[in-house]
Amino acid sequence: MDNEQLQKYIAQIHRIKGKDEVKKEDFEAVARELGITRQDLQEIYQYAASCHIRAQELLRSGFYREALTCAQEAHDILPWDAEICALLGTIYKTQGERSFFPFLSYRKALFWYKKATELQPSYSTVYEQMRYIQGSFRKAIRIGTFLGVIGVALTVTFIVLQNIKSVTPPSAALQIPAEGPVSTNQGTPPIVQPNPEQTIPLRVLFSEDQGLSFHLQSSTLYRYGSTEPAFSLNIKGTLQAHQKEIYEITLTHSWYDTKGNLLFKGSKKVLSPPNAPLEPGDVLPINLLVYEKQSPPPIAQVTLELEKIDGAPRSQASVGTAVPIRWIASPPEGTALEITLRSQQIHSFKDTHYVKSTITITNRGEKRIHFLRITPLYGKGASELRGKEIIVLSRDNAYLSQGDRYPFFIINMYKGLEDPTSVRFEPLTIEIGGIE
Repeated sequence: MDNEQLQKYIAQIHRIKGKDEVKKEDFEAVARELGITRQDLQEIYQYAASCHIRAQELLRSGFYREALTCAQEAHDILPWDAEICALLGTIYKTQGERSFFPFLSYRKALFWYKKATELQPSYSTVYEQMRYIQGSFRKAIRIGTFLGVIGVALTVTFIVLQNIKSVTPPSAALQIPAEGPVSTNQGTPPIVQPNPEQTIPLRVLFSEDQGLSFHLQSSTLYRYGSTEPAFSLNIKGTLQAHQKEIYEITLTHSWYDTKGNLLFKGSKKVLSPPNAPLEPGDVLPINLLVYEKQSPPPIAQVTLELEKIDGAPRSQASVGTAVPIRWIASPPEGTALEITLRSQQIHSFKDTHYVKSTITITNRGEKRIHFLRITPLYGKGASELRGKEIIVLSRDNAYLSQGDRYPFFIINMYKGLEDPTSVRFEPLTIEIGGIE
């Protein structure tokens, strides 16, 4: 089917899309009026399905604008499809979650979620997402109201203090300086916190039998204070997969006092697509961090348990192929890396090409690795393509011990390449821009 027929079909769809209770049969009638055969119509549907799939992949990879373009194209062809409407809602919701000003994206997400429920009233997962967004709106309104009240109170206090300062007390002219040195420290003395660092015992409530183990590196309570107290609790370590390929992990950490009373309970998703899954023996460095501007509660113990683990049985990890390493500077003494390529895929959409690579990084040196910055390089010689620079391991995360193997997912996008075939992106070389 040629592109002209497709555009005519889409134009006619836009003409009737605003009507109430428009059904799939109405659009098929439009196709017949345009002389589009059933075979051509199936090709149109297949094209829409491919747009739908591409949009999902782009969303998982973090390319939200491109995902919206693909999902909107699918919706233009199949406006009766509730799943596509739900996908548009999810893209906007995800955009909002990663934005400092999420409400415009959330409003658009609600629009598409509502449209999905109109098309499919029993779409339960969409209702859950709508409740989540509406809860976020209510929370923001409460916070905004509270901050507004605080702002008014601070403004009034400031005005009153300024007026008080502008009135000189009668006794000011009769003040006699005290003998001896005069203190110039007019501020509030800093709050001295006892035991600024404290190790908190951690109890792990899952084991290798569940396909996952945790290797603790530190569990530390930090106290801060100058004019107001604050604290943070950092739990650092590595998760390791056993006899499973794991795609998603959510952990729950709970704090207890000496009497066993629950002080706090929180959860964190530490692994999810599009991040590389953990194969048997792989590790994932994590840092569970909680920071609060208040005095710390009397934490005596922390427990760590699995809230969710999604994976499939697997006896051993993929071998992969060795990847050449290019060092910008000589590696520090005692530092050595081994990098392998587990998989690489090229997806093309019009003149845009996405290169998805899963690599593994193994610490073969004697020293721990706390920080790692890399740049993927595709091809060789004059046709070499540089990918975006990536911080694989940051200093505030857990470290890689000797022998640890860490899988990492890389995606890069290129436009307008003359030769977008898979050979164009081979071989893969990893440039090491920084390591500590």
